Amino acid sequence: PTCVATQILPGASVTCTAPAYSTSQFDLNTGQVTNTADASATEAGPTPNTIMSASDTVVVPAIQSPELTLDKTAPVVAAVNFVAGNTVTYSVSVENTGNIDRTTATTGASILTVTDDKIGTFTCGPLPLNRGSTLVCTADYPLSALDVAAGQVVNTATATVGTVTSVPDSAQI
Repeated sequence: PTCVATQILPGASVTCTAPAYSTSQFDLNTGQVTNTADASATEAGPTPNTIMSASDTVVVPAIQSPELTLDKTAPVVAAVNFVAGNTVTYSVSVENTGNIDRTTATTGASILTVTDDKIGTFTCGPLPLNRGSTLVCTADYPLSALDVAAGQVVNTATATVGTVTSVPDSAQI
């Protein structure tokens, strides 16, 4: 820190400034920045003493914006293969588009799950899913007689870690 004053008169105060602090991913993940400061001064005179202030702590909350983005893709199935009982494999890509890492510590969960209206809920992968990272998983779906009669399959999925759920995304065969 920088203090402009070189002398402090009794009963007076001095304002000092410290260099700017850039928050870290750890700060965002923990939800706060804690800053503790104290000051010292040396008395003038033939036997100078150092005087210490009490410490002061400030806690600045971090703005956490957890978010997941799911992208579901369906395979291309030739008409000859679009029959009841055949299995198709969907691909699901889940990106951590928020500003905090998705870990057991930040979510209370240990896995990322996908809930699909046709397939059900399945595990996509273990945590962590760091900010900007992506997990890719696949799930199989057996075509039904109703799917074949409809001439298509449209299903929708969401991804969830802890209390954060993605916006739904659909894919069509």
